Amino acid sequence: MVIKSQSELEKNIKLEYITFNEITCKHCKTFLINSDSKKMLMVLDHFFQSVGKQKINSFYRCPAHHLETKKQELKRNLTDEEKKQALQSGHVQLLAVDLGTRDPRQLYTKAAAFGEWNGLGLYPWGIHLDLKPRRAFWVSSGGKYQYFNSPIAVLSV
Repeated sequence: MVIKSQSELEKNIKLEYITFNEITCKHCKTFLINSDSKKMLMVLDHFFQSVGKQKINSFYRCPAHHLETKKQELKRNLTDEEKKQALQSGHVQLLAVDLGTRDPRQLYTKAAAFGEWNGLGLYPWGIHLDLKPRRAFWVSSGGKYQYFNSPIAVLSV
């Protein structure tokens, strides 16, 4: 179900630390409430309760917004295969969030210790957290990704 306001969000889920404006698509100003997004929001709200409120850089991206984001990231048009891959993003699927912070390694360490995330990414600007149905841990810098077998192994870089 598409929601377009804080009051609609509150009718669907009780959150202590997260507001509608923080999780909406920056392109179309909407958010989708479904079982996946509710679970993601509940885990994220619990994470904030545990470690303190964090800055949400990006949560939901509608397909059009995410394709444009990837196009800008690559500085070229996407191939059909890249478009297909991009639409599998946790941001499109309502299963991912990017958190901005001055100390990404410290926040990443807290996220790893929290133990609920299936995907953890460490970036110069912050961290990526997701609940996609696979385990993935990485460091990204300058558009290059390095993957690891465990979240703790990431911190060895």
